[in-house]
Amino acid sequence: MSNKKKIAIILEDVPMNAEVLKDTLISTNLFDEIIIFSKIESAADYLNNGNQLPDVLFLDLYFKNDSNDFEHAFTDFMDEFEDQLGSTKICVVTASEHLRDFEKVSVYQNIIGIIEKPITVIKVAEILKKI
Repeated sequence: MSNKKKIAIILEDVPMNAEVLKDTLISTNLFDEIIIFSKIESAADYLNNGNQLPDVLFLDLYFKNDSNDFEHAFTDFMDEFEDQLGSTKICVVTASEHLRDFEKVSVYQNIIGIIEKPITVIKVAEILKKI
């Protein structure tokens, strides 16, 4: 029997969106721990410090990094951490409806889907079927 905790990480710079997603995940009873990061640098510190990798990472497509670079923060994060994330499943969360954004995420192997905001229990449940 494994003692490994089931962990979900939310990387979202809008606190209300992060809380809605967290509350939705709590309602599923699938995770022992749900961690929210509002800055890419905080998530990077977590991943670089030997912490247990999350089972699922919910990653906002457009979030601010320290340089306030919305456009490249997602790809910069994925390019840096994709290999390190191993078997972590990644779900992209976005309000975008632009085809180029969907194409941008399709190149990464561990992405299991995209949740379009607003976040709902039904949308999250569909994604969680893939883990």
